[in-house]
Amino acid sequence: METMVEMKVVGLILALAFPLLGALFSALGVARRALLAGPLWGAPAIASLFVVGAKEGQVPTLLLDARSGLDATSMAFLAVSAIVWSMAALYAGATMAPEGNLRRFGVFFFGAMAGNFLLIGALDMISFMSGFALMSYAAYGLVAHAMSVSAWRAGRVYLVLTVAAELALWAGAVLAWSMADTWELAEIRQALATSEGVAPLATALIFGAFGVKAGLVPLHVWLPLAHPAAPTAASAVLSAAMIKAGVLGWLRFLPLGLIELPTLGAIAVGLGALSTFGAVIIGLMQTKPKTILAYSSISQMGYVALLVGIAARWPSTYPTALLAIVVFVVHHGLAKGALFLSVDAAPRQATSSSRARTIVSAALVLLPAVALCGAPLTSGALAKYALKSVSHLDEVRLPTALLDAWLVAGALATGVLMARFLIVMWRARNKADSRSLSAVGFAAWVCLATGSIWALALVPPALPAAWIGGIQTLTSVWSALWPLLIVAALAWVMLGISNTFVHRGVGRVAPGDLLTPTVALGLYGLRWLNRLSALLERYWTRGLARLGDRLNAIELRVKSTPGARYELLARWLSGEWLALALALMLAAAIWLNA
Repeated sequence: METMVEMKVVGLILALAFPLLGALFSALGVARRALLAGPLWGAPAIASLFVVGAKEGQVPTLLLDARSGLDATSMAFLAVSAIVWSMAALYAGATMAPEGNLRRFGVFFFGAMAGNFLLIGALDMISFMSGFALMSYAAYGLVAHAMSVSAWRAGRVYLVLTVAAELALWAGAVLAWSMADTWELAEIRQALATSEGVAPLATALIFGAFGVKAGLVPLHVWLPLAHPAAPTAASAVLSAAMIKAGVLGWLRFLPLGLIELPTLGAIAVGLGALSTFGAVIIGLMQTKPKTILAYSSISQMGYVALLVGIAARWPSTYPTALLAIVVFVVHHGLAKGALFLSVDAAPRQATSSSRARTIVSAALVLLPAVALCGAPLTSGALAKYALKSVSHLDEVRLPTALLDAWLVAGALATGVLMARFLIVMWRARNKADSRSLSAVGFAAWVCLATGSIWALALVPPALPAAWIGGIQTLTSVWSALWPLLIVAALAWVMLGISNTFVHRGVGRVAPGDLLTPTVALGLYGLRWLNRLSALLERYWTRGLARLGDRLNAIELRVKSTPGARYELLARWLSGEWLALALALMLAAAIWLNA
């Protein structure tokens, strides 16, 4: 039996690392074929869901006794990630031009895919962080792929924040390991819950490190820069799969459900509210579709931060909050992956003379957009109902009216932002790519765009039946429908009136929002530091010169003394008498203690 478990774990690790072969083939010059074989690289990961199941085990032959396995949470994360990565690979292989250095793209794309899969299946700290680092650093090649000025800038910002996050994660993880004395993530969570001293510091470092990857405000500034710079397929996986690694890191490392963390809970809820609404306000002022979608992802991650904050403050809510997070991750991953592909796919479809294909294209853009707003009978409605169910638990001692207002206002805000996205897409419809969308690329787009319908099959079997039944009632359907009607009316006003608040604010805030004032403040601070340094250097130099003059005067005075007195002073200054005095004091101390 033990041998069977060990074989399953080895098979799981090989399945998760299988995309590295795609990176090898891309490096050998067959990147397009490797990308068009996208389902091949995700198929072993999907198959492992059924073969391995909820098994876990230890593989002593691997470095540091790596542990891998799948539970209900990681199975859902792996399923949605494998689907998004596979469809993005298909789309890239079908649409990217060979002059765009497809070989380099394939190497970084498959490297990031392998890292993403490895961290999902990891049960020990070293395996998780190895996969996390591989995914994060390989993604730099996707962000800077175009090698334009904007791509280099986005890559620098991404790399700086990634390195800072890695350093914070390593510091927090090492502190946690010192308390747990093991690499196992379950034991690390337990140690953070039961230990004192540096446990709060380790928890804060880990929360902040994964907050960078999850795009939590104010650590989000890389997302609005990275998405417009990266190719379409890379943008899809950045938002749909990679930022979810930050969410999984919170679930794997933080002691949620084991101990009350009131400070962390308050911070997570506060930053979640800031992300939910602040990102929408900034997103409405953007002019590029992919930048708008980036701010939408930041806003949506605010809901996950809310659930993490509730679970941190009231541990008994963690099982329900965990299910809600999983539902939200599956829903958002498929919807946002489809929307990013739509930015490139919809204009390509506009070149088609077929009216039926144009209508289908419009429907494929609209479906994930309204699902993201919580449209009835979609995965968005289920995610919204799950959020509401957690906020209405008896243990949650926050004002129910306030949380309900948050969810309603958040749905309206998301709807307005999606309306802005659709308007920008509509106005750019004549700027279509001259090359039409191939059947393979269209199939990949359809698979993700319809995900809000079939996504319910990916949620855990432990999902409460009341959640599924709750979204099918007439009251629930109307609750999900009326915000969309209000948003549609607002979108009509935005299209018809050119002097609205949104139109006046367009372009006023650059992508990256907080990055510009932060850089300006840093330059201002550096200027004052340079002035202070010059001032200190001037006075320090003057002080050293005066001290040197005084020492020279003392030396001249000593040398001018008679011979015997000079020798006595020289011995005192040389330290011989001081050494003798210290030796006598040490001998006296030993004699007294004897």
